[in-house]
Amino acid sequence: MRHYCQAWVDNDIIEGRKAEMYTVGTYHWNPAGDSVELWTRDILPVGEILTKWCKIRWNTGLKDKNGVEIYGGDVVKYVIADGTWSEGVTVVFRHGMFSSVRGSLWGLCVRGGLLVEVIGNIYENPELVA
Repeated sequence: MRHYCQAWVDNDIIEGRKAEMYTVGTYHWNPAGDSVELWTRDILPVGEILTKWCKIRWNTGLKDKNGVEIYGGDVVKYVIADGTWSEGVTVVFRHGMFSSVRGSLWGLCVRGGLLVEVIGNIYENPELVA
């Protein structure tokens, strides 16, 4: 089953709980745009969360070499021309498409024989982009 987005919720700020990533089943933006109501894919309510404490990660529609779905904010590495693995690069949405600082993500995933692997994300693994 494809999950179209995930939400990183900084619970440390909200309730003194550990920050957490949720796979979102349904969401509803407050008309003012300052909060979002989230439900997990199992329709369990996460609650209404201020958008400044919640980052939505959209699915790119692509998978890595292990079949892991790639989301915006993921950090990926890929095999470069000499056969070695690259440093991690962050997946971003810009200019109307998902890309990385190295160029088109689609190009990285689809070109013949090129391997891409998700190694973490900028929220749960900030040290990968430090």
